[in-house]
Amino acid sequence: MAGPGSDLAGITRLRKALVQEGATLRLIAETGGKLVNGDLTETVDRTLLTTRSIEYDAVVVAAGSTGLNDRKLAVLALRDEPSLQDPRKLGR
Repeated sequence: MAGPGSDLAGITRLRKALVQEGATLRLIAETGGKLVNGDLTETVDRTLLTTRSIEYDAVVVAAGSTGLNDRKLAVLALRDEPSLQDPRKLGR
């Protein structure tokens, strides 16, 4: 999950590492299109309105993602994420 100002270099490194392990990274942002930070560009795969929690096993919020203005929408996008519904997985 990322927004304007996010660490796109970190996202690129994470994507490469995941691909090497056979996994897929889907970039989720508030709106579709591309995120640009300096010389780096990442394409948004899903928006907060179009993502479904069944599409992923984990969620990472990129550093610098203060651009995710609609926090309520971000929470709704994650509401069905099983790992967030089990208090034992949250360290409680």
